Amino acid sequence: MKTNLLLSITLMLLFVNTGNAQKYFPDYASYQHTDFNRVAKVYLIALQSENEGVVTSTLAHIGRIKLYFPKQQFPELEAKIIELSTTGQTSNIRYRAFLVYSLFNSPSIFMNESLTEFEDSEALFAALAGRLGETTFGLNSSR
Repeated sequence: MKTNLLLSITLMLLFVNTGNAQKYFPDYASYQHTDFNRVAKVYLIALQSENEGVVTSTLAHIGRIKLYFPKQQFPELEAKIIELSTTGQTSNIRYRAFLVYSLFNSPSIFMNESLTEFEDSEALFAALAGRLGETTFGLNSSR
């Protein structure tokens, strides 16, 4: 019963901003009074979902929070993200978990992205992948 309630809350949090007139991610001000321990527990449950969309959306929201608050520690989420990066159900989940783990591992690399308002999860993951590629391979996106 409690798990179902938490999963329902998670789904509501994940999809509350999917309407055309609303942003996909809450803005920085929306997180100012967030109970990060509670959010981490809810997201941890969502990461265990068998639904790929729920998992990837959760990863995106975790990434957005980490970009806004790079010093905030989420040890249980980080451990689950590492696990998903190697054992996730699909290559899509594994890749996105790897991108979010890279953000956890080296938040300073992604400082420019912390100021960006992303239209959706695809834009966030593309930005993370682009920055990681630039950093890893010495690519310059301004060429």
